[in-house]
Amino acid sequence: EIPVSISDQDISDQILIYPNPFTSHVNIRLPENIQQLFKVQVLDINGRLVKIISVENNANITWDGMNDSGIKVNQGLYFIEIKSGSNTWIKKVLLR
Repeated sequence: EIPVSISDQDISDQILIYPNPFTSHVNIRLPENIQQLFKVQVLDINGRLVKIISVENNANITWDGMNDSGIKVNQGLYFIEIKSGSNTWIKKVLLR
């Protein structure tokens, strides 16, 4: 057997964030062919942690625009940080 690996760029290209911009919720779709644990966090424009999103499987994750205290965050640019092992991917999302 020949080992097959997927490059970080390939994984980044497979991470889908939609709709973007969003008003009520945003969907985060991670690659289904990656069988690893993911940690998903939302950071504000200053890099402060806004929300930790629990991930039970790789399929579909939703962020409702609320912080960890259940308060709706302000409109603006946020970063979705996805970590798996030693890899980190960051995607921008705009809340309107």
